[in-house]
Amino acid sequence: MNLGLRWDLEQPVTERFNRLTDRYDPNVLNPISPSAQAAYTRILASSQSNSGVQLLSQLLPGSAFKVPGAQLFAGVDGVPRTPVNTDYHEWQPRAGFAYRLAPNSVIRGGFGRFTQASFVTGGQNGFSRTTSLITTQDNNFTPYDTLSNPFKSGVLAPTGASLGALTNLGQSISNWDDPNLNRMYSWEYSLHLQQQYGQWLFEIGYSHNKTYNIPWSWNENLPSYDLWKQLQQPVFDSKGRPGDILPWNTLVPNPFYQLAGVTGTIASSKNVALNQLLNPIPILTSGSSNNITQNRPTGKNGYDALQTKIERRYNNGLSLIAAFTWSKLFEDTSFLGPQIAGHKIEHKLGGEDRPYVLAITGIWDLPFGRGRRWGASLSRPVDLLVGGWEITGNYSASSGVPVVFSTDSFYSGQSAALDKKQRTLGRWFDTNQFVAFPTANTDISTYPGWTGVQSLPGASYRPPANDTIRYGVYQDFATYVRNYATRWGNIRQQGVSELVMGLYKNFSFTQSTRFQLRLDAFNALNHPRFGAPNTNPTSSNFGAVTLQQVNQARTVELGGKLYF
Repeated sequence: MNLGLRWDLEQPVTERFNRLTDRYDPNVLNPISPSAQAAYTRILASSQSNSGVQLLSQLLPGSAFKVPGAQLFAGVDGVPRTPVNTDYHEWQPRAGFAYRLAPNSVIRGGFGRFTQASFVTGGQNGFSRTTSLITTQDNNFTPYDTLSNPFKSGVLAPTGASLGALTNLGQSISNWDDPNLNRMYSWEYSLHLQQQYGQWLFEIGYSHNKTYNIPWSWNENLPSYDLWKQLQQPVFDSKGRPGDILPWNTLVPNPFYQLAGVTGTIASSKNVALNQLLNPIPILTSGSSNNITQNRPTGKNGYDALQTKIERRYNNGLSLIAAFTWSKLFEDTSFLGPQIAGHKIEHKLGGEDRPYVLAITGIWDLPFGRGRRWGASLSRPVDLLVGGWEITGNYSASSGVPVVFSTDSFYSGQSAALDKKQRTLGRWFDTNQFVAFPTANTDISTYPGWTGVQSLPGASYRPPANDTIRYGVYQDFATYVRNYATRWGNIRQQGVSELVMGLYKNFSFTQSTRFQLRLDAFNALNHPRFGAPNTNPTSSNFGAVTLQQVNQARTVELGGKLYF
């Protein structure tokens, strides 16, 4: 038996001259707020004909418009020099045992806590800057920057921490880490039974791994769920025709346009979507490019496996290892549906979940030639031809990984899996169980009843012949919240089935010197393996596997090795 206790202390990274932007305060008022509020108030007063402005004046009066949020710099005004706080609680107990049940039988097991590195390096907003090459200022009639003087207007110097909260204001604040991020850690357990019969060793056991504190990005700049839902409901005119733009996406004048101290796209756009001004920090969008993303230690995964192994230890020129694993991998590392709809975390199969894995490896030193079972008295010239041969093989087979259904659509609730006789590369799963959300020119009369599309707002609208839409439900899905899984255990990519073979000839010169001629065949049976099928119901290739081989085609390699 062995018992142990390990303590890891990983100090967060620092920069010698504090050239780090490592923290963000979303609550402090930004210096730009008064001038932005004045611009916003002017817009409310002067643009009343804009329907979006009318809505804004009800939801967010000028007196309530604020611009919070400030980037903090390492070592400035009491800000820590590190991106995250030091994690002092990485205590890791370990225990293991082995017990001989009988002369050739052993049971062994153990458990322990294991901590991973954090990999947090902080940001450098304000400490790096790009100077663009200006090739011309008159539509290429004359060159401006040249090879002899490539930066005629000068090289832009980084502003460092001198601008404070105005540094790159209007651009994204991404990869902001939770100050108490802590480190990923795993609890691991195992229990195995081993039995030896002669040269053969048999082993069976159970292994478990549970990992916590897996970080993933959370958007920290979202309005309330009720407001999101309210402003993304379809609107109809007096004739029942749906509006082409939802209130959420209505364009309104931009209060940050050409505002002193603001940079990026937000400073050069005359209009913005109404929803941006309703964000907690309106100068940053809640989209994918200009947002506030914070890495939080909220993810986890779990792995359980039954592991077996048969090993024939090297004897009389032959060794063999065969291992089989039956396992399951689950992970909680993403949201099911939009984050704004309630932070529903999906408990799903892991991306590398392969329930069945088989590996067989063998080496056979053929018993021919001088000093061997057959041909022990052969002459050296004959032994040069028939002696010293080896055959090796490595066969691996495993289940395919789960197919990811990432595109939202109608789903029947029935299994979409096909049995092997029905499944083809052109139809990998039952596409009839999914129906794409309608677009503006979709004829919903062909949709199956289980979709419920006929009962949606706008379904009864029948457009005139010259209208750009056919039915009025295409705007009904902006607030869709997914309620079915993104991965299923019975719909998987192609599994692995590959054989590697080797034929080797050894030439011995002295007791310690020999030359080996090697012939290796990788994927010897030339089994092609293709990637995932298309899972987008709007695609013409929906359900079909892209015929692009992802594994190596059969490759034969001839080589030599000199041992001395």
